[in-house]
Amino acid sequence: MKLKNIKWRTNTIKIIQQKTGRALTIPLLADTGNSIVEYLLHGRPESQEPYVFLRSKAPYIKLSGHSSIYHIVSGYMAKAGIRQTSGERKGSHCCRHTAAARLLAVEMPLPIISSLLGHSNKNSTMVYLSTDLEHLRDCALGLDGIEVVKEELLQ
Repeated sequence: MKLKNIKWRTNTIKIIQQKTGRALTIPLLADTGNSIVEYLLHGRPESQEPYVFLRSKAPYIKLSGHSSIYHIVSGYMAKAGIRQTSGERKGSHCCRHTAAARLLAVEMPLPIISSLLGHSNKNSTMVYLSTDLEHLRDCALGLDGIEVVKEELLQ
């Protein structure tokens, strides 16, 4: 993301999504804006680079794509002891999954979640439906009238 993508006057961020190539405008919430300002003023290395987030070690250039973010997030997850078992997904995937699950929990429509995640196919977002336990409970069928005897279960 470049500095010019942040529209301070309208409290928005305008980007072209890498996954789809589509333009996306998202709200710049106060907490997020304040965190970005704090980083720009006190955390970002001195650089003429147009990118917001830079490497913390010289040369101070933009982060090199998805793998950089993955390693940063994975490192902090390891420090916090989160998801360190072999086979568990780590890194930025967890952040995306958590964001989608929380948006579903507050009844955000699937097309909006799909757009925010950069999915060009709405079916890609369907995987997150399994995280919405409250609404899944509403779909459960009762077992009244379906009596099964122990012998039938053992067959």
